[in-house]
Amino acid sequence: MVSNLSGCVTEILIEAYAHDANLDALNVKSPVMPSSVRLVCDSVECINHETEDECRLIEYGHGYRRNQFFTSNLYRLVFGSHGGSSDRVFQGAMNFSGISQSNLKIKFPSQVQYRVIAVQLAVTSITSSGRLVQKIDT
Repeated sequence: MVSNLSGCVTEILIEAYAHDANLDALNVKSPVMPSSVRLVCDSVECINHETEDECRLIEYGHGYRRNQFFTSNLYRLVFGSHGGSSDRVFQGAMNFSGISQSNLKIKFPSQVQYRVIAVQLAVTSITSSGRLVQKIDT
């Protein structure tokens, strides 16, 4: 379970591999797909993918699929539409700033070692002195 996300999150990346006590022996070429993903914000269920097939189909619908050229080892929970004309165009995010409690519940079909990464929007500006300033959008 991941709690208390903040800022404008465009997607959440979940990287999971079958558990092995020897971290050097992790097989990073064989990622484990979640069997269910559920996001609850302030007691309201925002996302509920109940099966592994549903997780895979929704990921495919956002333009991510494994093939001979792209062997993704991540599961992507996307809040916008990345299947549009360009991956460089902002097409949606979820603002967690006004949410007092958010819980992301992820289940896997087997024991795994995992990490969760949130991709957030940032505002970049150039000051009058020519200095580049970047802040996380909240």
